[in-house]
Amino acid sequence: MTCVYTHVSDYSLNVDAEETIRAVLAAADRPWGRRLNDALLLAGSEATAYAVAPYAPVPVAALRPDVPPRADRPDIAACDAAGVLRALAGTGLAEVRTVWSEPYTDAYLNTGRQLLAVHVLRPFVVLGMRYWHSREALDRLARHGYVYSDRWEVTERSHIVPAGWYLVGLVGEFLFTLVGAAAVAFDSDEHPDAVAERLALRALDTEGFGAAHCMAECRACGSRWCAESGSWLFRPEGDTDARGWDFDTIGEVSDTGTVPCPHCKTGQVGFCVS
Repeated sequence: MTCVYTHVSDYSLNVDAEETIRAVLAAADRPWGRRLNDALLLAGSEATAYAVAPYAPVPVAALRPDVPPRADRPDIAACDAAGVLRALAGTGLAEVRTVWSEPYTDAYLNTGRQLLAVHVLRPFVVLGMRYWHSREALDRLARHGYVYSDRWEVTERSHIVPAGWYLVGLVGEFLFTLVGAAAVAFDSDEHPDAVAERLALRALDTEGFGAAHCMAECRACGSRWCAESGSWLFRPEGDTDARGWDFDTIGEVSDTGTVPCPHCKTGQVGFCVS
């Protein structure tokens, strides 16, 4: 059992969810994972972001704001990476399955976390766009209430995101921050649900990912307690006459992240989340 660095204060007992995700991504990383990561960041930072086929000619004039939407050039921009992935799935460019989804209340986490299996079905490139109004267009806007932007430019172009399987990590509760993406080796014809299940088992076996179990131990008397699934109610562990206790009422947390031992009254209890 490997303990994850545990933050302990008067009002918190948790580990950094982002670090637990990074542990899984580091164990899985292969070439090309960074390209999906950067494409997701680009599409999540622009008001408009088109996914296009690599090397396909895209005339600047074809990107005018008044051009009707096209199936071969979907706008995948969203307010977070999870929204971008939903857009990719909606356009048929990718299949997305949940590998792991956990709110902070179900474990010793500072925020929620997600792992997603993403199967990119066709290579694509993301074009970040900027649209704005000229002075003349702003005058027309003032008179008529609405006009299309008459100025536009491609602000950024991502590298080609190759087809294949990826593991994507996110943290958050309602809006999700992208932690990273890693390429993973699965056959292109594998079922997404089977891939997600296998990736979940890998995550559980990864040192530094576990955050559901918290062990507390007194350094003086050796008494031990454990709590599960984010609970602050610690129950005695092993052959001991020590009683259970609640972290919320145990006493002041020291600068080193320990609390007074409720059993021997002289030692300090440290915590280990795994």
